[in-house]
Amino acid sequence: MFFWSFANIHKKGFVINPNNFSIMKGYILSAILALISIFNSDKMSAQCQSCFVATIDPQSPYNVNVDASCSTPSVYNYEWIVDGQSYISFPLPYMQIPFYTFGNHTITLVVYDAGCVDSSTQILTLAPNCQAAFSYTVASNLVYFSNSFSSPYSVYTYDFGDGTTGIGASPYHNYPTPGTYMVTCITNDSINNCTDTSSSVVTVTGNPTTCQANLLVYTDPFTGTLYADATSSTYGQFSTNFNFYLNGVLQTTTQSGYYSGFLPSAGAYTVTVVLTDIFGNNPCDTATQVINYLGPNNGGCYACFSSWNNMTGDSIYVDASCAYLPTGGSMEWVINGIPSSNNSSSQLLGFPTLGYQTIGLFIKDSSGNVCDSNYQYFYTYVIVPPCNSCLVISQVGGSTSDYIFDATCANSNASFYYFSVNNNYIASSLNPVFNYSFTQSGTYDICVQSSDSSGTVCNQVCQTIVVNTPTVTNFTLAGTIFKYDNNTFAQVPTTANEAKVYLIKLGTGGILNAIDSTTTNAFGQYAFTNKPIDDYRIKAALEVTSPDYSFNVPTYYQSGNMWFDAQVITLFGNSYNRDFVFNFGYNTGGNGFIGGNVYAGANKPARTASATEVTLILMDVSTNKPAAYTKPDINGNYSFLNIADGAYKIYGELLNRASIPENIVIGATTQTHTNKNFVFTDNVIQPTSAPASVDIVSLKSDLVMFPNPATNEFTIINTNDACTLKIMDMVGKVMTSFELKSNERKSINVTQWTKGIYVVQEESKGTVKSKKIVVQ
Repeated sequence: MFFWSFANIHKKGFVINPNNFSIMKGYILSAILALISIFNSDKMSAQCQSCFVATIDPQSPYNVNVDASCSTPSVYNYEWIVDGQSYISFPLPYMQIPFYTFGNHTITLVVYDAGCVDSSTQILTLAPNCQAAFSYTVASNLVYFSNSFSSPYSVYTYDFGDGTTGIGASPYHNYPTPGTYMVTCITNDSINNCTDTSSSVVTVTGNPTTCQANLLVYTDPFTGTLYADATSSTYGQFSTNFNFYLNGVLQTTTQSGYYSGFLPSAGAYTVTVVLTDIFGNNPCDTATQVINYLGPNNGGCYACFSSWNNMTGDSIYVDASCAYLPTGGSMEWVINGIPSSNNSSSQLLGFPTLGYQTIGLFIKDSSGNVCDSNYQYFYTYVIVPPCNSCLVISQVGGSTSDYIFDATCANSNASFYYFSVNNNYIASSLNPVFNYSFTQSGTYDICVQSSDSSGTVCNQVCQTIVVNTPTVTNFTLAGTIFKYDNNTFAQVPTTANEAKVYLIKLGTGGILNAIDSTTTNAFGQYAFTNKPIDDYRIKAALEVTSPDYSFNVPTYYQSGNMWFDAQVITLFGNSYNRDFVFNFGYNTGGNGFIGGNVYAGANKPARTASATEVTLILMDVSTNKPAAYTKPDINGNYSFLNIADGAYKIYGELLNRASIPENIVIGATTQTHTNKNFVFTDNVIQPTSAPASVDIVSLKSDLVMFPNPATNEFTIINTNDACTLKIMDMVGKVMTSFELKSNERKSINVTQWTKGIYVVQEESKGTVKSKKIVVQ
């Protein structure tokens, strides 16, 4: 009984692999043997004695339990030597030693205390063991089997007792009907010539689990991003893999049920999801959709609709007047997965039962293929929402920084509470009272949102408070800049002074200012110290003296080439370490040449100080990735050499300038392009062939979100009228909500959010629109 308890302790982390001691074992063993030779006299032996009992663990035939409590006197160090190699020095007399091979094994115990030392040795034989005994877990009709005691070379065959069989140490089986089944497991180890059989009666209580794969597909027509959602599928109660295929090629295997990826070009795509077990076996169902992607920036097929609840909360108005249909196309509404017979662009949808409702809009081309789709999720009520949130904020007596957020005034149906400060999620709790300490003075928006016991999200309430505290916290923003090595192309840290790093802040009127800069140290690290709470961006560029300068493209955190693609870092109540890697632009070689000049307005050569910060990026249209980059010289001249055949775009990048590209094709007819000149003003960098009146504001036309997909955070820019934004997950839980004024922007931190698709609802002047953001 004691060894079984100790074996369990061992399995929870007390076993030390002897391979970890390969460096020290020679020194330790030499020292131990030296001690034995010096002190192992009759006198010394009489003072202490090494003694132990070794037995094979009954639950795991490859673990040996050793008990050295018979050693005398009681000592504090038990040195174990296994097969001639020092294994471990342990303060207790009880140990478990794992073995990974069969045959004879030599175990030696050395004890030493107060000047005496003694050793004893035993040889233990481990025979091949093919235990077929198995355990199982019943979940309705699904039964999960497990055998973890047999030989690592064993082949497992299960007879499930209903005429079907399975292979593997841990299969599962979906029984067709309830009943009692005799299950048999046979193990066979042909290498060690052993076999075993074990049987057990399994009682199945439930009906067969229906496995049905459902697939919702959405394509962003402006970015070419494909979003696939299979979370509405039904399957077993245990873990299931979602295997997503694009045109028959496996893209990802995930347990989240979501997939997003970039479509490289216009065309028809077949999206498929296959449900399997967590080992990729036993596929139970498949769902497929064919979409027709018209290409980036093509608004000819765009699924868009506004929606809002009626007064009683049991119906939803939908209006698809913002959608675009291709020539000869049509639209189709899908309500809770069922196509609707009414496909009018505007209508009132009634729901007889409360709960979550899914409304989908499919846009089809003239051939009937879906080219775009959009989904929104609602909770319909009978008359009123199930609970109401409320918030009382009070200051802790004697403190200028500590506050109490109290949501106990919510009605009795509220049971869970989500707290946020300035739209930064800070806590979710069953306790409606939350204490919070502010690090410095300022105006803060405090919000709480409650939900009932079933997880149904209720309304959110907010209050604004002014904090006056002498406590001021400044933060250090630091990290490591990695580059691609010229010889190995591996990601390695930059060296001392090899990269220049800029700390950038959004100023008044939307102007981006580099408020600080530094260079990397010998370990590729940078640091900006004593920075207050604010939103920042970081840009890094290799110095021209770097041997890897030519193909490590200047990059914004996390992977943006342009300032408006940069991810925002919000310093707020945490320590920050931000590492990132340069984008890689490698010219594969060819006969193409591109050259020209960069002018600083009015066709003047770019000899201003800011010209040294201009970067010209050559983007490969087929991959949408950098192919090369360069900077103009003191006279404003630039060139790209040895460009391979293909279609390219040249972008000029400079802080706070919009960028309009020059389109160039390198091919058999034209391989040399000269006088591809650019001009930059206060607002834009553009080819001299583009209209001179382009303004940065003209590039804004709607609610803008970037980057999408997001990893740590994303930014929303409101280019329309003032609006209220609400961001919800796919089951309707509100992650955050806030107001945005016209031309205002806000960064949302999503490091605490679960990976998946989120819906951004924009409400303005009684109209609701939605977009999607993917968190990876």
